[in-house]
Amino acid sequence: MNTIEELRKFGMVDDYRFSAKQHQIEDMLEKYGKLVDQDFEEGGRWSNFEIYTYEVKTDGETAYFQVVEEVPATELQDGMDLIFQFYEVNPVVVSKTVYERKVAIGEDD
Repeated sequence: MNTIEELRKFGMVDDYRFSAKQHQIEDMLEKYGKLVDQDFEEGGRWSNFEIYTYEVKTDGETAYFQVVEEVPATELQDGMDLIFQFYEVNPVVVSKTVYERKVAIGEDD
């Protein structure tokens, strides 16, 4: 069985951090995956989320997997039960229109 199939066997994981599944998944991703994106989202008063996206290539196939770890917002939350999530994702290109302010005639840069 190849690495991608092994990772897909986990399915979608929604478990507490530091579980056996988390350790297995992270070990496989560190060994066979390439970190392609990392993000941080503020979750609220008690916790935040660190999001890691990995690219895994095996036998000519490429798959992307995402790990979401809930982390304490402050040291006061250390030791609380936090969530670990894992699932397969697909890369999607999104275009966005942004509006930039025009420089008025005679205005210095």
